[in-house]
Order: sequence, then structure tokens, then C-alpha cells
Amino acid sequence: MITAVAVIEKKLSQKILRWLQNSLPPLRDRRFWVIQLLVVIIDLGHMVFEANHLLVSESELYLLSVSIYLIPVVYAALSFGRRGAISTALWSILLSTPEIIGHDSTIRLGILIQFAIIIVIATIVANRVDSENAAAMAAKESNFRLLKSKENLEIYIELATEAQEEERRRLSRELHDETLQSLVGALGEITVVSEGVNFEDQKWRLLRIHKTLEETIVNVRRYCKNLRPSLLDDLGLIDAIEWLASDLQKRSGIEVSIKIMGEPGRLPPRDELLIFRIAQEALHNVERHSGATLVEVSLNFHAKSLSVLISDNGRGLSPQGPPTETGLGLRGIDERTKLLKGTIIIESQPSRGTKIHLIVPRV
Repeated sequence: MITAVAVIEKKLSQKILRWLQNSLPPLRDRRFWVIQLLVVIIDLGHMVFEANHLLVSESELYLLSVSIYLIPVVYAALSFGRRGAISTALWSILLSTPEIIGHDSTIRLGILIQFAIIIVIATIVANRVDSENAAAMAAKESNFRLLKSKENLEIYIELATEAQEEERRRLSRELHDETLQSLVGALGEITVVSEGVNFEDQKWRLLRIHKTLEETIVNVRRYCKNLRPSLLDDLGLIDAIEWLASDLQKRSGIEVSIKIMGEPGRLPPRDELLIFRIAQEALHNVERHSGATLVEVSLNFHAKSLSVLISDNGRGLSPQGPPTETGLGLRGIDERTKLLKGTIIIESQPSRGTKIHLIVPRV
């Protein structure tokens, strides 16, 4: 109960503070001071006319002269909204205080009623102006967010297209350099076998063809897993990343260690795929560009977040900026992190390796 009351009091105080901030006069605007000067001129004029007996308390024009204050007050409301109207009305009343005090109760009441009418009109005008300004500001912010979202979408589409094309080039290069060359070699061996007469020679060549085809099958399976790992769907993120680490170690000889902390659990399939792609891209960059001999991968499952840290002992990122392919990979990591609504921290120093730290909220 006490907590609820405290929350209500806090919200109420915040609203009052916001209202006061929105009601502060625009002291730095020159137009505001021109309006206040007009109020002073009206007051001085009223005093001059009264001193020369051109306005007397019994005159019907006496209270009408007070209504002239409506001009600067409404103009302030139109120009600055509530910020200008309130301060100008108070300034008018303050300057008129000696006249209000110096008259009898009937005239005093009439002057106060006139000022009350002025304040009501000014408030109505100021609220309308503030509402229109707020609507215009909201529309402006909405248009800005829309343009920003459109710009971000265009950038993301461009990056996604570049990443897709780069992935196709990489896959094409690997298929050409490994799989296709292996198949061409096997085809040549089959041709030699079909034309040969020496049984021992044929047997040896067939065994070599068999080994080549086995290696080719392994490579094709690796490409398929890279494109869409079945481990990720069947067993989850940990097994998929362990496969990535094992595959990297077998291909490159880079020592890879995996560390799992916390209470492991499954994430939404989309999130697991994005995290897997980030880890895949990070390990790919290590293999291609770092010259590292050791990579450490740790997954720390917290109650409300998952932390993934990939560090290597390679040459680090160049101060002049990463190579084109690495830079594209890092941009892809950054875009996937945004989709996860997570945080990515990249630390790197020349000759001291690179650390990529991903933090993803767990819903």
C-alpha cells in the first residue's frame, strides 16, 4: 500500500514538475520582452490618462481600458502558448496592483473580473496553441522516425545483399577449390582405371578414388551444415556451436576450447539461429584473418540474458580498419545483434587478439 502511494506521489510530482517546466517564460526570446514592454506602455498610458482626469472611476471607459491588456496577453499566448500567456497576464496584474488597491471595492471588483476574463481567454488560446504545437512536434518526430527506419531498412537491405553475395562467392570458391577439384581428380582416376590392365594398379587407384569421394562427401556435408545446421534444430545452440568449433579445429588446426556456464536452456529458434550466425561469422573471421593459434568460446546462461564471448590470440584488427571481407562480417554481426535487441562489444589490439562479446536478453 505504501509503495502504491509512493508511486502515485512520484507520478504526480513528475506531472507538476513537467507542467511548471512547460510554463516557464521564454526569457531568451526577444519577442517576449517586446510584449512585456507593450504591457508597460499600456500601464503607463493608463496612468497618464488617469492623472489627466481623462479616465475617472465613474467612467464606463475606465474598465474598458483594462481590457487593452488582452492584446499583449493573447499575442503572447499565440506566440509562446502557456509559457507566454501566464507570465504576461501575471505581469499585467502586477503593474496594475497600485490601481487596484487605490480604488473602492466596486471598481476593484470590476478590474479583477476584467483580468479574470483576460486570463480565461488567454488560457483557452494558449492551450489550443500548445496542443497544435504538440501535434506538430509529434508529427515531425513520427516523420523523422519513419525516415530513419526507412534509411536503416535500406542500409540493412544493402548489407544483407552484400553479405549474401559474399557468402555465395565464398561458397563458390570453396566448391571450386575443394569439391570440384576432388571430383575432377576422381574422374581422371576412373578414366585411368577403365583403360588399365594391371590389377594391382587398378586396385590402388580405386582405393584413392574411394578416399577422394569420402573427403568430398565430408566437405559437401560441411557446406550443408554451414548453410543450415540440423544440429541447431535438433539439439540446440550449444551442440551447434560445439560443432562449429570442432569443424574449425579439424580444418585449420586452430585449438578451440568451449566453456559453458550457468543453466543452459533453449532460446526461440530465430534467436538461436541469429546467435549461431554471429558465432559462425566470428570464427570465420578468426580462421581467415587473425592468424590465431587459440580460440576460446564461452557461453554464460544468466537468468535474464545469454552472454557469448569469443576471443583469440591473433594479430587483432588493424588500426586503419578491417579488411573488406572482415568489415562486412563485422557489419553483419552488428545487424544481427540489433535484430536480437542485444549488445555487441568488440575489443581488439594489434598483436593482442580480438574479443567479441555478445549479450542477448532472454525473454
